[in-house]
Amino acid sequence: CALPIWLAPVRAVEKAHFLETARHAVLKAVEFVAQSTKERPPRVDRHDLLGKEVKLDIDQRLSELLTYQLNETGIAVISEESPASHTIVDEVVWLIDPLDGSYNFLRSAGPSAVCVALLEGLSIQCGVVYDLQSNRLYSGGRGIGALCDGVPIAVSTQSRIESALVYTGVPSRMDMTNPQSLGRITNLLKHAQKIRMIGSAAVSLVNVASGIGDVYLEEAIMPWDVAAGIAVVEGAGGLVHARLTSRS
Repeated sequence: CALPIWLAPVRAVEKAHFLETARHAVLKAVEFVAQSTKERPPRVDRHDLLGKEVKLDIDQRLSELLTYQLNETGIAVISEESPASHTIVDEVVWLIDPLDGSYNFLRSAGPSAVCVALLEGLSIQCGVVYDLQSNRLYSGGRGIGALCDGVPIAVSTQSRIESALVYTGVPSRMDMTNPQSLGRITNLLKHAQKIRMIGSAAVSLVNVASGIGDVYLEEAIMPWDVAAGIAVVEGAGGLVHARLTSRS
């Protein structure tokens, strides 16, 4: 008898199906964001990581909505906002960041995004990122291309760091006492033509996928922050030099 498609290696035709599912779930979440912010401004729910990371009331509500939508596929969902889901060990999972760039969203300080990715083991198969600031929908995956609002996108052809625009950041989990970490940032400042820290890993990555920037480099970042954006970069022809070491 035929096995459910998520028990076999995810193939291109299946990625397209899953991408459509992810797009639908993300657009439902975006509708919720628009309605919710009309009714009341976002509020801080709590602070994590010694006060450095802000969690909003809408983070949890978006997590519940996306999880409900994606559960219809029969595939387990790992969400940043659901610690209980972080122990899921299924081979194929949805990995979601309901609101990447929460602090930007709270202060209207820059971009934020809704992110959904499909993983097989530690391999990112496809992903969807909705930039809430620009109202653009990005999707893609290795072997299936990448789109922004339905239009194909591609990474830049820049190969020299001295001529590159590099996106980076200082995540809450970064050890600021580690000279190696600080040294890598100093090296970027020395060698890259321009550096941008915009407060959203996902939007940084889709900007690279679109050719707006040339490189994204960040350490101590969590998988849900980058998985969907990495999928779009790979679909746009980009190279990824680091892989996920854990899904949580």
